[in-house]
Amino acid sequence: MPDRKYHPLTFVAFLLAVFLLIMPAQADQVVVALQFGRLDLAILAIVITVGIVAAPLIYAEWQTRSRPEKYRPRLLSKITWAIIVLNVALNALNLTTYITHAG
Repeated sequence: MPDRKYHPLTFVAFLLAVFLLIMPAQADQVVVALQFGRLDLAILAIVITVGIVAAPLIYAEWQTRSRPEKYRPRLLSKITWAIIVLNVALNALNLTTYITHAG
């Protein structure tokens, strides 16, 4: 049996999560949009950045599950999913706070 390896897109998704979701790239866009009263642009920035991170991760997870003889699961994918979930939860809190104070 050949040696199973990790799917490389898992690491790519983790790096994207660090650079787009943890570092202030997304937060800056959301805060500026909310300062100008553009809730739609803030939501669009959140959806796009989360989608950019989730797309390679979903594909890597699909490949890992459909081809277990080639790829093995990675703890890094669970960490990346945790980053995505926390980011969405904190952005939901941020948007809820904005909506309750703006209206």
